[in-house]
Amino acid sequence: MKTIWIKLIPYIVIAILLFVLLFKGCGDQGSTTITTPEIGGDFEEQEPNYIKGKDSIITKWKTKEIKTPNPVNDSLAIAYQSAKDSLERYKLYLSAIQIKTFKNTFEDEYLKLSLTGRVQGDLLGVTPEYTIKSQKIEVPETSLRFLIGGGIGNNLGFNDFTYRVNLGIQNGSGNIVRGGYSRMRGQDYIFIDYDFSLFELR
Repeated sequence: MKTIWIKLIPYIVIAILLFVLLFKGCGDQGSTTITTPEIGGDFEEQEPNYIKGKDSIITKWKTKEIKTPNPVNDSLAIAYQSAKDSLERYKLYLSAIQIKTFKNTFEDEYLKLSLTGRVQGDLLGVTPEYTIKSQKIEVPETSLRFLIGGGIGNNLGFNDFTYRVNLGIQNGSGNIVRGGYSRMRGQDYIFIDYDFSLFELR
C-alpha cells in the first residue's frame, strides 16, 4: 500500500504545481452588473372607502346643532353663515360642488406612484399608476467551483469493463483542472486534465 502512495507523490506534486500556476490570480472574479427592466402599469378607478370618525361632530347653525360623522371646515361654515346675500352663498355652494381633478406623485429610488382622482365635495374616484424603476444589481461571480465525477467504459468486445473517478476545480473563467483515477487491465492509472473555456453562450 505504501508503494502505491510513493508512486503517486510525483503526480500529486505536479497537480499542486498546475493548480498554483494555472489558477494564480483567478481567485476573486469580482461581480457582474445586471440591469432590470422598468415596469409600469395602472389600476382601474375605484370609489373611495370613507373611514368614519368614532364620535359625531357637532356644528352650529344659528341656534341649532347639526351632527356630522366627520370634522368640517369651520372657516367655510362660518363664511357661509356670514354671507350677506343669497348670491354670496350660491358662490360658496358652487365652490363646494365643483368637480376638481387632482394628481399627486410619490417617488423614491425604487418606485414612482401617481394618484389621479376627481373630487366633488366627496372624492368621486382615484386611479393609481405606478412605475417600478430599472435597477442595477451587482451579482457576484463564481471564484472557484469544486467538481466530482466519474464514468464507466468497456471495449467493443464488451469484455474489459473499466471505470474512472475524478475530482475537478473550475475557476471563474470556466477553465477546469481535473485529477482522475482508473483501473484498466488490472493496472492502476491516474490522469491529470486541463479544460480550457472556448466561448460562452447566454
